[in-house]
Amino acid sequence: GKVETSLNKKLESVKWGKFKIGDLFEKLSSPYIGTSDKFKAVSKVRTHIHNIPVVYAKSGDNGIMYWAKENDFTVYKNVLSIIYNGAIAAGLVYAHRQNTGILAESYFIKLKNYDVDFKVNLFLQKVLEKTLYPKYSRDYLATWSGKVENDIIELPIKNDNIDLVIISTPNQLH
Repeated sequence: GKVETSLNKKLESVKWGKFKIGDLFEKLSSPYIGTSDKFKAVSKVRTHIHNIPVVYAKSGDNGIMYWAKENDFTVYKNVLSIIYNGAIAAGLVYAHRQNTGILAESYFIKLKNYDVDFKVNLFLQKVLEKTLYPKYSRDYLATWSGKVENDIIELPIKNDNIDLVIISTPNQLH
């Protein structure tokens, strides 16, 4: 219909650039900070005590398999997680709007020089996953160093810069 034609016309005029993932994104440190064994510190069920989602090697449910107590895990919000291990989960990417931790077999990344809207992370999730998921497996893990950081993704560009309307101006911290 009319909307599809208009969108197709807009997409025809979009220029795309290739970017190394490690040049755009940074891997975030997400250590377990609780006092007991981290696998014993989580619950399969969300409760008023276990109310922080934690990512594990899971396909679906945004990678969330367990719930943790507040202050047991390093948490981030509005970030992306990459599952690096798992028979069917290696290479999956998830966008997290709320505070979320890492239990195991995965890690968080975020754009280095931009503060972005959650909708941008949803877009980046799909772009990253299209590159990573077909490539990685339990036999070839989607680890950051020397692998994912060197993979190439394509993003819309304008004047040789990433052109995502919702991205804010580069933040002043970098």
